[in-house]
Amino acid sequence: MNRSGNMVPLPSWNSAAVWGVAKGLLFSILISLGLLLVCSLVLHFSAVPEKVTPYLACGVALLSVLCGSYYAGKRIGFRGWLHGGVVGLLYIVILLLVGILAHSEFAFGLYLVSKLFLGFVFGAAGGMWGVNS
Repeated sequence: MNRSGNMVPLPSWNSAAVWGVAKGLLFSILISLGLLLVCSLVLHFSAVPEKVTPYLACGVALLSVLCGSYYAGKRIGFRGWLHGGVVGLLYIVILLLVGILAHSEFAFGLYLVSKLFLGFVFGAAGGMWGVNS
């Protein structure tokens, strides 16, 4: 609302926002690939047990979502929580699709909901961080 009490329209989804989300998603995928390469080299050339692999993969995914949504929020400049959350959700959906293609199985449950929730939360946090920095 402005001082006279009228509602001020907020910017909506436009081509700049869509491109910002797409670039943030691409950035998060590239960050993931780089971090997974580093993690695989560390696992291969060190005595780190393989049982930490799922934790590393989850950490890489969340860090990548945070970085990609930061990038999207910085580029778009408004509604960082929304744009970052969309980056996080799209990243998790792509991750799930790749997993389905690799294993050809899908189970809807608390695990899926928690992944989507964490993707949105980390994405929203990164987007807000990007807008406000």
